[in-house]
Amino acid sequence: MKEGFISSINAEKIGVASVILGAGRETKDSDIDFPSGIITKVKPADFIKLGDVVAVLYSNKESGFKAVEDMILESLEIDVAPPVLKKLIVGRVDKHSSVLY
Repeated sequence: MKEGFISSINAEKIGVASVILGAGRETKDSDIDFPSGIITKVKPADFIKLGDVVAVLYSNKESGFKAVEDMILESLEIDVAPPVLKKLIVGRVDKHSSVLY
């Protein structure tokens, strides 16, 4: 990991990583380990330094932590300049179907 601003996070990779920990099903017959999961501690535009905690991993499995750690770090795109974030809400529709900004 390097220092910089988080410009994007690949949520699909984090989802796959959570399945490895047991928080999701690989097949429809797979069991879910309900206490398992990932809590991300960062979001886009956050500045991170070496040694910062970017996620907390939970699992009852003994294996898979190193692979998941690598996947989490690979899911972060880090740049030297802060990203320009897009608005999450671009408009609102009222009861008259008028778009309000």
